Amino acid sequence: MKVAMRVTLLIILLSLAITGCWDREEVEERAYVIAIGLDKGESADHLEITYEIANPQAGLKSAPDEPPAEIITLTAPDL
Repeated sequence: MKVAMRVTLLIILLSLAITGCWDREEVEERAYVIAIGLDKGESADHLEITYEIANPQAGLKSAPDEPPAEIITLTAPDL
């Protein structure tokens, strides 16, 4: 019984040690929405949805010419 418990505990500890970081996301790889704007679309049943998305790489030495934010506008029938 003690041997089985030790083996089980060893397997659990080893499985925690080898999990790794396979699903890690860097801050620079994510999009952060700063503002959302809603406007009436050209037709009565559509909306224009505007997103301002921050650029975390703006101002870094690796990307000095990057704009600080990007604005994207979508036309959609609803939210």
